[in-house]
Amino acid sequence: MHHLPGPSTLTIEYHYGIVAISIAIAIIGSFVAYDICLRARSSAGAMRSVWLAGAAVAAGGSIWSMHFIGMLAVRMPMDVTYDFWWTFLSLVLPIILTGAGLRLVVVYPKSVAALLVGGFIMGTGIIVMHYVGMAAMRMDATVGHDPFLVGLSVALAVVLSTAALFIAFKPARSLPLAAAGAVVMGMAVSSMHYTAMAASRISMVPDLDDIGQAPIPVSLLAFSIFITLSTAMLLVLMASRVDRRNAEALARQARVTNDTTERYQTLLRHSFDLIAPLDAEGRFVDEAISSDRLLGYEPGELKGKRFTDLVSAGERTDAQAWLAAVLLSNRPLNREYSFLSRAGGEVPCECNAVRAEAPGTAWSLIVNVRDLTEKRRMEAMLGQSQRLEALGRMSSGMAHDFSNLITAVSLNLESIERRLPSSDLLEHLRASQAALAHGNSLIRQLLAFARQQKVEPEPIDLNAAVESMDRFIQMSLSADIAVELELAQGLWPCTADRGMLEAALLNLVVNAQDAMPDGGKLTIGTANERIGSRDADLPPGDYVVLSLSDTGKGMSSEVANRAAEPFFTTKGAGQGTGLGLSMVFGFARQFAGDMRILSTEGQGTTIRIRLPRSHALPLQKPIEAASEAGGRHTILLVDDDNAIRHGAVMFLREKGFIVIDAANAEEALQVADIGTIDFLVTDIHMGRMNGLELAHRLSGRNPALGVVLTSGSGGTRLESSARWRHLRKPYTVRELLREVAALIEERRTSAPSVRNFLIVDPDSAGAENVAGLIGNAGFGDSVLAASLEEARKCAAGYQPTVALVSISGSRQTNSQQPIHQPGSGGFDGMDVARRLHEEFGMRIVLVTDTISAVPADFPVNGFLGRSFTLEQLSTVLKTALDAA
Repeated sequence: MHHLPGPSTLTIEYHYGIVAISIAIAIIGSFVAYDICLRARSSAGAMRSVWLAGAAVAAGGSIWSMHFIGMLAVRMPMDVTYDFWWTFLSLVLPIILTGAGLRLVVVYPKSVAALLVGGFIMGTGIIVMHYVGMAAMRMDATVGHDPFLVGLSVALAVVLSTAALFIAFKPARSLPLAAAGAVVMGMAVSSMHYTAMAASRISMVPDLDDIGQAPIPVSLLAFSIFITLSTAMLLVLMASRVDRRNAEALARQARVTNDTTERYQTLLRHSFDLIAPLDAEGRFVDEAISSDRLLGYEPGELKGKRFTDLVSAGERTDAQAWLAAVLLSNRPLNREYSFLSRAGGEVPCECNAVRAEAPGTAWSLIVNVRDLTEKRRMEAMLGQSQRLEALGRMSSGMAHDFSNLITAVSLNLESIERRLPSSDLLEHLRASQAALAHGNSLIRQLLAFARQQKVEPEPIDLNAAVESMDRFIQMSLSADIAVELELAQGLWPCTADRGMLEAALLNLVVNAQDAMPDGGKLTIGTANERIGSRDADLPPGDYVVLSLSDTGKGMSSEVANRAAEPFFTTKGAGQGTGLGLSMVFGFARQFAGDMRILSTEGQGTTIRIRLPRSHALPLQKPIEAASEAGGRHTILLVDDDNAIRHGAVMFLREKGFIVIDAANAEEALQVADIGTIDFLVTDIHMGRMNGLELAHRLSGRNPALGVVLTSGSGGTRLESSARWRHLRKPYTVRELLREVAALIEERRTSAPSVRNFLIVDPDSAGAENVAGLIGNAGFGDSVLAASLEEARKCAAGYQPTVALVSISGSRQTNSQQPIHQPGSGGFDGMDVARRLHEEFGMRIVLVTDTISAVPADFPVNGFLGRSFTLEQLSTVLKTALDAA
């Protein structure tokens, strides 16, 4: 040992490996403390205090360890020892101060002030620990301090400690943020320590001997401290992580359970049923969910009340016995009772109950109460609908029978009229005929009600339709109701079904009469209306308006808004079905129009029906029969009603026609030479073969045959044939003669020996549909055939230019092979088409739903799929005609 000449200031040098270890100790200790604090946040009571104590030990211990390991990194030329009590105090103080700071952060997690104060306290703990630790040093030297660097070390400790807490704890709980905060805290401890060491001025005392080497190398001592502290901290950290993971798993499970419970409670609260648990005495135990929706009770209001108190008085005894039966049963039981709402009304309900298995609760039963009001209303509507359906079927049958009866009486009355010279008797006969006309109108109403008439849109002159019904409208109304017509001049045609239009008008007339029990005025008007884009109910365009205005009692706005609903009526029981206005509204909508109700209570009602304008002209009135029409034509008249057949035959023979009559289709087919017959007049409804089938059979044998189909009801395919004329029963002799005269006129003017199109299809219904579409597309009439033989006859007689041949069911297998091999049985459309082209030079259009290609040499001019449009049909037919 040698002596220095006097006090001298030492230049401090460091072992940087040990410095790195000291910084690592500070960061690891801070991370362990922060992780424990995150765990303490999710704990409470004594457990929170335990975790906070552990965090304080980890934080304070890491600060203490960092200081003394950092001191070991200092290379000084003297022996240094430490006073035990000062060293112990340097450990205890940072533990207490950091524990206080961390407690503030944990207890007040959302408080910025708590973070600021906590950061200040922890920074103070770092500072106190350092200078108390420096005071514990025992060495042959004195220590002074640079004030500026001391102040800087204090600022670093406080600011970085506060920043570390803000990073680790201000956002949501996160382990990565805790790690980032631990790094900043480690920097706070280390920067404070080494800045304070830089502020230290260590001066050796003169004349001291040289110091000897430490018995243990400094690096080994530092490494031992590091391993010991790290192992202890890792053990604490692992315990914290395991505990925190268990807590997080429990928290997740609790959240899932709570979410599931909340979802089910939400579902139950939105239910329209009353769902509630009952105890063994039948009292509501907990909240009766949805009781407010069903009965008007607030949630929780029924708790403690008896279930039977909600049931109507007359049913309570039965309800009590039912609950007792549920308690003894192992299966759900149900019953229907009337329940008393909070407002005092009765609600019909269906009750379901089951015995509850819920240990730890007072639950004995679970009941579910469902409102049956809507169900019973629908059942009543269904019953009424079924009665109406049965009435409709009965109406259709009655209409057919009455049509035959009225037709027979009418024909025979007209025959008597032609033979009676007495004017007095003629007046009686004409009165009878007027009554029959009234019966005819009633039958049309029955058919419209029964929905047995097929929709048949056509251009209609609305003024003419109203005028033609004026007399019947007058007869339908009481004498104290005046009818006034206000028909517009230059009225456009509209598109509608004539029968449905008449039924709608009669419905409105009847409603108007009901609205004027003491008499009044009914005004029926027509008008043109052009709708722009501002109208929300109908697209822009031209419309024709039919309006009926009465001076009756009118309707409130609530009633007017519901008047067109099915089954809604304000009339008393047995006075109305509530279907009248709904049928009128449906009629208007069916033809792309609408119906509006304008009404004020006490001031009458106006109903306005708007129908689209038709750009086609209304059909001309049927041609009146000429007296000289007969004598040159033979008529086959088929009807299974003897009275009708007798009256019609007598009249036609008087007009000079040659008439052959038959009672059914079988007799008609026995006529020896069908080729001599010009016209067929046949009823639709007959025995085994109906009139439509008969017309097809006879037309196949005589393609030039003119046909008039008659029917007393619309429940057939009478309207579906665009090929033949139609005559509804009951008809008069004038109407019958008019149809026959129209056939004669068509034969005279339309050159029936030449038609452009031949339709070949064994399915008569399919052929009829195609023919109707060709007519609707403006290409005129077509001739039909069901086989190759019939097609040859039609080709020879009518000389068609284009043949539309059905090849349904044919499939293409090879582009060079026929699609359907002859001789395979059935109808061979490909063979028929080829023969018609080869023998008659006709252009071929194939109608199919399966074909994809044809042989290269096949004479085809176009294809039509089964679901073709009028536009596609027009394009294909024009192409074929141009090619011809």
